[in-house]
Amino acid sequence: MKISSRTLIFLIIYVFLIKCVQAEDANDVEINQDSAATIELTKLDVNDTTLELAWKIVNNTDHDVWICDVSSFYDVYLDPDAKTLILRRRFNLPCKYVTKGFIGRYVRLRSGQEKIESIFLDLPIKRSFVFQSLSANAELATRLALEIGFYDEDLPGSIFEIVDLAEELNCDIEPNSPIWDYTDTDICRRFFAGVFVARFFYLESFVYFRDSVTSGGDEILIPYMWQNLNGEQVLRAEIDCVSIPIKSINLPLENQDVNEPADSQDVEESAVSMELTHFEITDANLELAWKIKNNTDHDVWVCDSVKVDRPKYEVFLNADLRTLQIRRRLDVPPPSHTWRYGPPTGRYVRLLPGEDMTESLVRDLPVESTILYASRSAEVTTNAACIALEIGYYDEDLPALVRSIIQEAEKFSGTFNAHFTIMNDYFRGLVVKGTLGSLEDFDSFNKDPYNDGKVWIRYSSQALTGEKVLKINIDGVSIPYEGGVQSASQAGNE
Repeated sequence: MKISSRTLIFLIIYVFLIKCVQAEDANDVEINQDSAATIELTKLDVNDTTLELAWKIVNNTDHDVWICDVSSFYDVYLDPDAKTLILRRRFNLPCKYVTKGFIGRYVRLRSGQEKIESIFLDLPIKRSFVFQSLSANAELATRLALEIGFYDEDLPGSIFEIVDLAEELNCDIEPNSPIWDYTDTDICRRFFAGVFVARFFYLESFVYFRDSVTSGGDEILIPYMWQNLNGEQVLRAEIDCVSIPIKSINLPLENQDVNEPADSQDVEESAVSMELTHFEITDANLELAWKIKNNTDHDVWVCDSVKVDRPKYEVFLNADLRTLQIRRRLDVPPPSHTWRYGPPTGRYVRLLPGEDMTESLVRDLPVESTILYASRSAEVTTNAACIALEIGYYDEDLPALVRSIIQEAEKFSGTFNAHFTIMNDYFRGLVVKGTLGSLEDFDSFNKDPYNDGKVWIRYSSQALTGEKVLKINIDGVSIPYEGGVQSASQAGNE
């Protein structure tokens, strides 16, 4: 069956009904402490010369999990809070400087099985970086945090599914296909990660990867893939009230802001800012006004409207039963309900370098809910004690991003089976195309976005990643409210 826009849209709608697609920020991970696996510290000893730490990991599930197990690449550094010593053994992290020979090792932990480990570090602690390049500077750490990566899934089975789907889609995965083609770093690696996983699988220079996956053994050796093999979760254990000597990084301690990373020249200022300019609660209305400013040297695209058949904002009471959520974004998990008039469409407006936009919002009291994404758990009449305003934006050329994704997706052909999860996780560019249509459709819908200063984007169930969020919180208020409450389960997915 040829892949058509109609087919992919059907698949997307079907996925809406069977699962919520989780948000996927290349730098965010799930800290998992209660379900699949647990980590328990069993020993901490800090003497005059050595830090000794021991722990136990237990698989509490009825299936295998895979634990990151390469003791040679711990990140050891002081968190920018200048208090927390981080010991980290994870592989699915961003890194600027990685060689071809950088390999992650994951070991199988069967149901009910436990893994006991320890580490010894000389004092004072010397920083050791693999992924982390920024560190604070202090003489003592007063908190210790241990992080271990793991996959709560059939890791070899997932890799097989990715490779199979890449074959069915006729992806460019021949043995001579380039891995380090920096011309496709952005679009391909963000939206067609499965192509890279399959290329690594077939290249002879990475035969150890293919052999370890196909062996049926208890370890998998994975080359560094720039976070293309996603899904790694994190076990984390913390100890407060410790005193661990830290080796200075040759910066004068008394002259450094403890809240600033040592390599502060690499820390960017906020690209886009949002400032509250007016807030008032009258007998009849809630009034808000704010200013958004582009502080960069390039265009940004700010979400100006999200519409189905309702006003351009979503308004509801958060699951905490105290926060009035007002948001205008597209990159939000899909709801459990279906939309009466179909999924929403967002309009993004162009904001030039140094330009600002002033906006306001007036709602009658009591404020009533306007539900787009939020799944209702109840209807209430109450007073909200906090306001949370959220506006989405893209700190990049949004029309060019979408066109590049669709152009790349149009290179794919072939047939496929019902790999719904793999499609969303590793070939999300095809989902974007299935939602937004062909390049001709997109260009017809957005005839001249640069001169018009706006672009329309259909909701893609978070397949189109990259949207950032501006936030303003106002606490200590009392706002009459009548309407829906977001379900706690959906709030936990955002």
